[in-house]
Parts: sequence; structure tokens; C-alpha cells
Amino acid sequence: MAEVAKTVHPDAVLDRAFDLSRVSIWTTVATIVVAVGAFIRFIQLDGVALSFDEAKRSFYALSMYDGRPLGDGVQLPETSPAMLLGQGAMYFLFGVTDVTARLIAVISGVVIIALAFSLRAFVGTRAAMGMGIAVAISPTMVYSSRIATSETLVAAFTMLAIVAFLKAGACYGTGKSALIWGIVGGVAAAGMLASSPTSISVMLALAVGFGAAALAEPREGGAVRSAFSAFRVQLTALGLAFGFVVTLLILFTRGLSSLSALGGISTTFSDWARLISTESSATPTQFFVLAILLYELVFVIGAIAGSFAGSRGFVGGVSPVFFLGWFVTLLIVFSFSAGRSPEQAVHVALPLVLMGGAGIASLIGAFGWSHGQWKLSSLLLLAGVGLVGAIAAFVSRFSSDGSESSLRAAFELVAVLIIAVVPLMVATAVLITDKVGRNPRVALRTTGSVLACAVIAFAGLFAVRSTVMLSYFRADTSLELLAQRTSTPAIGAFIRQVNHLSRDLTVRETSAQDPTGGHGISIALESNVEWPFRWYFREYPDVRVVESGAGVSSGADLVVARESAGMDNAGLTPRLIAGRNRVPPEYVAPSFGNVLQAVLFPARWEAGMDFLLFRTGITNPDAEPFAAGYGSRLSQKLFPSTGPYTIYERVGTGSGRGQFNQPRGVGVNLGDGSIYVVDSANGRVQRFEAGGGFSGAWGGPETNVTFTVTAEGLGPTGVEVGFDGLIYVADTWGHRIVVLNADGQVVREFGAYGDTMDDPDASTLTGLFFGPRDIAISGTEIYVADTGNERVQVFTPDGTFIRSWGGYGSEPNQFIEPVGIAVGPDDRVYVADSGNARISVFARDGTPLMQWPVVSWQGQLYFEPYLAFDQFGRLYATSSATSSVDIFNRDGELTQTLFDAGGEQFEAPVGIALGTDGTMKVTDRGRSAVLQIPIQPEELPEVGPEGELTGSPLAPASPVASEASPQASPASPVASPEASPEQ
Repeated sequence: MAEVAKTVHPDAVLDRAFDLSRVSIWTTVATIVVAVGAFIRFIQLDGVALSFDEAKRSFYALSMYDGRPLGDGVQLPETSPAMLLGQGAMYFLFGVTDVTARLIAVISGVVIIALAFSLRAFVGTRAAMGMGIAVAISPTMVYSSRIATSETLVAAFTMLAIVAFLKAGACYGTGKSALIWGIVGGVAAAGMLASSPTSISVMLALAVGFGAAALAEPREGGAVRSAFSAFRVQLTALGLAFGFVVTLLILFTRGLSSLSALGGISTTFSDWARLISTESSATPTQFFVLAILLYELVFVIGAIAGSFAGSRGFVGGVSPVFFLGWFVTLLIVFSFSAGRSPEQAVHVALPLVLMGGAGIASLIGAFGWSHGQWKLSSLLLLAGVGLVGAIAAFVSRFSSDGSESSLRAAFELVAVLIIAVVPLMVATAVLITDKVGRNPRVALRTTGSVLACAVIAFAGLFAVRSTVMLSYFRADTSLELLAQRTSTPAIGAFIRQVNHLSRDLTVRETSAQDPTGGHGISIALESNVEWPFRWYFREYPDVRVVESGAGVSSGADLVVARESAGMDNAGLTPRLIAGRNRVPPEYVAPSFGNVLQAVLFPARWEAGMDFLLFRTGITNPDAEPFAAGYGSRLSQKLFPSTGPYTIYERVGTGSGRGQFNQPRGVGVNLGDGSIYVVDSANGRVQRFEAGGGFSGAWGGPETNVTFTVTAEGLGPTGVEVGFDGLIYVADTWGHRIVVLNADGQVVREFGAYGDTMDDPDASTLTGLFFGPRDIAISGTEIYVADTGNERVQVFTPDGTFIRSWGGYGSEPNQFIEPVGIAVGPDDRVYVADSGNARISVFARDGTPLMQWPVVSWQGQLYFEPYLAFDQFGRLYATSSATSSVDIFNRDGELTQTLFDAGGEQFEAPVGIALGTDGTMKVTDRGRSAVLQIPIQPEELPEVGPEGELTGSPLAPASPVASEASPQASPASPVASPEASPEQ
């Protein structure tokens, strides 16, 4: 057969090779900066709980997304629909979390970085690079991109509007259509208006900036003048109007879902008017100036130094006057607006950061890095940085508090001068001379540039540190000027505590509203503390917002209120918790006099530096508290009594003396009647007297033995008491048997880890355990059900291995997940073969004799069956999955199925043992309790006409009769993961 040639088109996309030589340094650096900017905005995004305002916005967006009600008379806000839609989109794509609530702000922050780089054609490559890097690391820009605020979305649309306006001008007169950029400009303007009422102030500032730039530009060739000319063209103007109107309709109708919401357009303008004139604010007038000086000082210096270094803008590009006019207008407008707030700082900072980044880039570029000068320029910069550092160290000696001796202070002053300042001054002068020759004017200018770059280097390090501290370490304190009225760390801890409590108490209470369970507690939120708790309790079906003061009478498991008044009388356990950070008095009424003193007076420099680095001197006021009132079932679990409790008290799950958490095995000392209970999740064995009184607990660091407890809370399981009074404990996840005396001292232990990998042969790795579950003792032999290895192993009391039988399978001599084991009065060994849903009977040497099918075990999961004989020779078998205990007679016939013990309903019965008082002791891990089954002699009950027992406290037998012969071996159901240590 002739081969068929395969023709590949040379331009096929998948067959093209990447030409990395065409990837420019500009593209590489821009990509890296955008990636780094995205990373620092995204990491630990949920490290701080949502503030009250963030939670309210996020919950409104959630209500729009899934239609959940907001409450009587509460409607979605008509303003800022872009933020609602953006958050709703994040919920749809990535789920509903704190991270996704803030993700739209992160995306907006990254878009601003990318758009700063896109200004390259209008400000030059060097300046655009500086702008992008500046926006990426600016403390204000980073922090604003990490909180769920619509102001960052406004800033992103602002940058898009600027780029679209300038791009349209670049297309004007060149034969290219500016229509597309006109549409983009309209979309951006509508997006601004639909993001926040503050956008109107930003639009006015842009108009002032562009107007000033147009006046400053030459009549021909200016970017702003060209843009104005482009929008005078009818087609471009129509594109602008089309993009604006269509986007406005889509956003304000929330994706065309509510036409009535178009009223939000007029509401936006009325809200803006209130922000400007009438709305009250606790933010001081000088806030934005202080925020700029505190967080963006490096860019203030960069903008000033860049202008002195000759940064006059890119030829044919946009004039720096635009950024200056934009910045000054916003600083004035927001500073004197009645409704000013810290969130608006992003608007004031953005033009300054862009100016500062461009200025720093121009200043560094003025050194001349080409034509073999890069080595000399690098040395000059390093020398300048060292010189500024040395001068700072020298000057700082004047600000000492005088505690040191004058002789020592003078010596240190001279030492810094001789060792650092003078040599670095000489080195800098030599390098400047080598670089610029002996032209005094050029040398002076270069010296100024060197010193400015050195100062900028130190200020840049401070800016990076400010970004880290503001966004990651002090965002939930009251110490940062920008992070005001944030949620305290106690909010997150409280939410986690409630979630854990609810999960522990109601994990099995599933419903259509709570399909996974764990959110079954009822919560009442008083209206004056609704936020942020309404957001964090969004998964709870039974959460109500009630009037202030009505929470205590709501009957809820948890009441959140402003004050704890009346909680005690209502049976609630109150706790005051720090809620929202208050603003320090130094930030409420800042003093410019103190700022000037810290700058001008050497004696104040050290204190000023401590404030800049550590916020020393700022009063950290107590946070606004809220009261949490815990109902009885929450408080019992959260604030448990340490006991001791008797074995008959029903005090619920806990770790107090006499309390249980997931109890498993139970054993009785036939000599003195004492009862031993394996308190599995608490990793201990508790001892009770024959009358039920608590008498001790063994396990944990404060005792002589430590049992293994897994991360999932699985601990020891079986326990048996020998005729010599020694207590044998199956340390399941420690793969051993621990032998204790009556005082809790370890006598011996035997066994170690060994996994037979479900070998059908029981003679593999003998003496080792994967997961011992239960123990039985007869004469001088110890029988252990090695569940994970599917076998029974027999030892002498000193731990010497004797024999084993079993192996994985369903044959009469094999097991699947054997759990309980008991030696009957007939000297036979009975094993709860859970995976095969049967009780297997063996001679003591392991010879299989009979298999009794257990109907209640078939097809069940998580039932951990244990076995015990009563004084009349009847065999009791627990079944936690069916909340029952089966009773078999000597012939293996099911005679009774119990669903309660003395009137107490079973939830998940596991361990079982005969007590010296004639009752069966049953551990119930669902009730965290030990129950008692009263036992009657076989001859007392009478059999009725339908076969039911009368005159007996025992429940009637299961209607499903066991008709299989003693030799029947039912098919093996799926083994129980919880019953198996292999899971």
C-alpha cells in the first residue's frame, strides 16, 4: 500500500514556532510587574474579616445573585450596580467566599496596572514603566484593591476612560477609525457612573486635567488636543454616546433584569450632591494630605524631583499638566466634600502615583545608561545611597534623648563622620567628576539627581514596608490611617467558633435548606449589629434579624446584640466580643503642628521615625464590642463544667471528668464492679465505680499513658478487664495493646504496625496490628480482633503471640472488617464479621463452627458492631447504623431487637458489656453517654399469639426473621469505613 503523504499548511497555528527573539524587554518587564501586582493583591485575601460596610455590599450582591430576601422593606441599592454585578459574577464563577467578595477589587487593581503600561504611546516607554511599577507597589493602590469597595472599580474605569480618550486622539487624522475607542470611552464613562456617585467628582477632575493639558500643549501634535479633535468628529461622538447609553442601561437595570432600577441614575446624582454638600463625615479635612504624606511620600518626591530633572513629558504625548490638574482637583474636591471617607483616597492617590512613577523613571534615566556608562552610573547611585544613609546616621545623633554620656555621643558623632560621611562624599564627588567632567553646572545638577535618587531609594523601601504592614499585618487594627473601622480579629474567631459548634451539634440534621448539615442552630441578629454577621451566617436557614432588644426573647440558640442586658435572665450565657475598631483620636483630629515639629526639630526625629515604622504614639482605643448570648446547648458545649459527673448523668459531649466524646468500648471488672469506658475522641479511658461515680481517667500528657488520636478525632476503641484485674486497651491507631493496672500504670504493651494488605492468609506478619478494635479474655489467652488485617490474633497475657486465623474473604474461616469479639459461656469465640454481615463462631483454636446472619448489619455503613453475653447466655450485638441492639439465643436465632435502653432511645450504640448489677452497659457515641439495658430471665416473659413478648421491658423483635441455617454465609456488603482502621 502506498503511503499517503500528509500535507501541513506552513501557517497552521499549532505548527508555528515561538520566536522568543521578538519578545522585547518592555513586554517581559510589563508582564512580570502585572503578575507581581496581581500576586500581592490576591495573597491572604481572606486574612482579615470583611468590615461592616464590605459585608453589607457583599450580601446585597449575593441577594441579587441567588434571590435570597433582604428583609422586610429592604431593597437592593439602586446606585453602584456595577459593583453588585461584578461581585455576582465572581460568586457565579468561583463560589461565595470572602475571597470572591473582594475579587472584583483585585481584578480592578490589576487592570489599573495594565492600563498604566498602555499609556506608553503618550508618556514614553520609560515613564510608562515607572507608572506601572508605581501603581503595582503603592500602599494606597494595593490596599484599595484588597477590600470590597466600589471606589477601586471607579479607578479602573477612570484609567480605561483616559486610555480610550487618548487612543481616539491617536487615531484621529491618521486614516484609522476612532469609532471603536469612542465606544470604549462611552463604556468606561458609564462604568464609572454605575460604580459609585464619587465618579462624578472624578469626571470633573479629569475634565480639568484634560483642559489644563490642552492649554499647555502646542497647537499641533499634542495628544490631548488631538483627542478633543477626534471627538468632534460625528462618528466618534456617536460611538461615545452609543457605548455610554447602552452600558448605562445594562448596568443600571442589573443586566436588563429590572427596568425599574433605572431610577438609580438620578439617585446617583442626588447621592453625589449629598456627598459634596450635606452628608456628614467624621473624616477630617486634612485626611487626604496626611494619607499622601504617610503612604505615598516616595511618589511625592519622585514627582517633584522628576520635574526638576527636566521631565517635561513625551514629545507628542500627554502633558504632565494633565496629571497635576487631575490630582490637585481631586485633592481639593474630596478634602472639602461633606461626605469624604478613607475609601476615596484611591482617587487622590492614583494621579499622584502615576506622576511620581514617571518622575522617578525620568530621574533615573537622566544618569545615562547607554554608551558604556551603565557601570559608572550604577556606582554613582550606590555611592549616593550610601552617602544619604551615612548623613542620616550622622544627623540622628542630634536627636538622642541625652541619656548617653556626652563623651560617648561626641565620639560616635565623629566616628560616623570620619568612617562613613567623608569617604562617601569624596567617592561621590570623584564619580561625578568622572561622569560629567569639570562643568560645574552639570556637576551640580548631577549631584542633585544622585541625592534625590538616594532619598527615593530609602523612601521606596519605606513604601514597600508600608504596603506590607497596611495590607497584611495591621489591616485589622486601628493603627493605620487608611484602614479605619475595620473588623477586629475577634470577628473571625467568633465566626469560626459558631461554625464549629453548629457543625458538632447539627451535622446530622440535613434538610432541603441545609443539605450538608451542620447549620442547624437558630440565630437572632439584632438590627443594630446585623453586619457583618448577616454575611457570615448566610448558610444558616434559621437566622433572623430582629429589632433591637428583641433578641433575648427570640428563643434562638445564639443571640447577637449590641449589649448583654437581659441575657442572663433569658437563660443565655453572655460574652462581650470586640467587634469594630475605633478610630484613634490622633486620626480624628490630626495636628499639622505635630507633623511639622517631627520634621523640623531634631529632638523629635526619633519619635517621628518610630511612628513611621511602628505607629508609636498612636492611641489604640478599645474596639466597639458586641454581645453574644449562647443558648443552653451551645453554652454547655462551649463552657463545659469540668465535672466530675456520674456515668448516669446526661451532660452531653465534652471533655470534663465523666463526659464523653465518641465513646467506644466498655469493660467491667467482675471483682469490684468498676466500669471502664473508652472515651475515644478524648484519647482516654475513664473509670467509674460500680455505683457510677467517676473515679479517674487515663490518657494524655498528664497521665502515665498517651493513646493515639488521629486528626479526624479517632482514638482507642476496645477495652477488656482480665481476671487478674489488669485492663487491656486497644490503642487502634497506635497499632498496639496497652495493659494497665488498677492505678492506671502501664504494665506492658505489645504489638506494632503491620499491614497485610488484605492477605487471605492470616499467618502473615503475625503479632503485628493494623488496627486492633476489640479484645476478649478467656483463661490464659488474649483474643484481639485485628480489623484492618481481617483476622483474630491470640496472645498470652505477657504479649507472646500464640496463633491467628482469618484473612480477607467470605469463606467460613475468613473475615471482612471484624470488629467485636467475645468468648461465650460455651468456651467458643464469637466474632462480629461486619463486612460479611454475620456473627462467626469458632472453636478456641480457630476452627469455624457456625455463621449467624445479622439482618440489621446488611448493607450498612459506620456501625462498628460489638458483642457481649448476658448472665443467661444470650448474645447481644450492637448496630449503630440502625440505632439498635440485637439479641440472639444459644442457637443463633434473633429473639429481640432493642431500640432503647430503659426508655432512653439509642442513637449510635457501639460498645457493650455485662455489669455486675445485672444490666448491660452500652456506649452510645451519638448520645455521648453510657446507657443501661435492664435484663430479665428468659422464663419471665410470656409469648403472645403473634409471637411478641409481653410483660417485658424489651422491645419486640425485628419483623424481619432470621430463617437462614446456622451455616449460612450471606454475601458481603460494602465494608464500613468507620469500622475499619484502613479507612
